[in-house]
Amino acid sequence: MKSNGYRLQAAEIDVSIQRGLPDDGLISEHADSGVELIVADIDATLTDTHQGELCQQAYTLAKTADDYGLGLALVSNNRNRSYIESVADELSVADELVFSPEKLRDCKPAPTMLRRAIKKAGTTPEATFAIGDGTTDVISFLLSDIRRFSVRVNCPEEAKGYWFRPKVRRIEYAAGRHALQLAKKRELV
Repeated sequence: MKSNGYRLQAAEIDVSIQRGLPDDGLISEHADSGVELIVADIDATLTDTHQGELCQQAYTLAKTADDYGLGLALVSNNRNRSYIESVADELSVADELVFSPEKLRDCKPAPTMLRRAIKKAGTTPEATFAIGDGTTDVISFLLSDIRRFSVRVNCPEEAKGYWFRPKVRRIEYAAGRHALQLAKKRELV
């Protein structure tokens, strides 16, 4: 079977980096090892673009989570609440497990939304598997004490310019640098 990504397991961290979303085998493995909740970013993770259509793998992920009895929470920096709610409806995610920033300071890489999702689901960071698409997500996972996660790598042609929008990236890189400094202080990285 041809692999579509890489996997690193070291220092209590289990990371898969792949093109596309985690497949049934990876979800099954995490479910068997005690995962109770999957937390997923939306834009460029469950979609190929910012506020785009859900990719087919997103529906498969939601069904697989349900098949294994895992909760599914959505966490997004996108502040368009109606868009976030429409994605949640399409994937049958409970309203109480859908998080977008109430205030700018709640945006990832701050761990606020992830911690709320974990608390609302009644589980722990150790029993959470997270899925994101970039540095901002990874830093927020680490700051939330989530040690099992997958990073979806998109191609520039799939992202249709979103990844290269300078204003968005400058803000996220600045926030990422700040969060990384905090993570180093806490000896997370």
